[in-house]
Amino acid sequence: MLSFLTVSTQPRNKNFSFKSSNRLFVYNEISRLVNNGFSNVKIVQSMLKDFVERSHSKPSILSRAFYPDERTIRNFIIKFTYQKHQSKIDQNALQIKIEQWKISEPKDNFYFRSFSEEDGIIKQLLFRQKTEWQRYLLNRYANVCFLDATYKTTKYALPLFLLVVKTKVNYSVVAPFFVQCEDSKSIEEGLTIIKSWNTTWSRQYFVTDYCEAEYNAITILHM
Repeated sequence: MLSFLTVSTQPRNKNFSFKSSNRLFVYNEISRLVNNGFSNVKIVQSMLKDFVERSHSKPSILSRAFYPDERTIRNFIIKFTYQKHQSKIDQNALQIKIEQWKISEPKDNFYFRSFSEEDGIIKQLLFRQKTEWQRYLLNRYANVCFLDATYKTTKYALPLFLLVVKTKVNYSVVAPFFVQCEDSKSIEEGLTIIKSWNTTWSRQYFVTDYCEAEYNAITILHM
């Protein structure tokens, strides 16, 4: 296996701050992209690179003021997405509703983590749900699974994923979940939780969109 290592003689800033106008310039562009519906880290990073190089004489690729790393971009996408939708998504109301569901449907599974930011550490909003009937269908028809992202075709911009199986009569959703950021880490976490609810889940084939984040998440799940 061939590996590459890039060594820089310039110190790398671990924390991305906005003390300069250049950083604020990049910050505003990430916010604009998120407001326009972009939530994929690699796509935002690529569009940001093009924007910077169109707007400035090509700066050093080592400059974190112009080229924040994927982790920084991911954190801002999560933050901006929450700010954009916090008026539409009441986390407290959802938590109350989940508690009601747990009482009325004790055999169903629910997982919810609210968005929070403390000392610069962001925990993104996650929600998973699976009914007893969905667990049964996943165990019975898990040979071929379909992972579909439907948020791009609805009025909601939060990434909504549906895990689907083919039954004897039709296609059925066996696990919906939504995240704040469309990246492999978020998708993989959602699938891992689903796997923990279906310990006998034996999947041989996965069908997905042409999406690197989905492919990487599924690959990690199968490792």
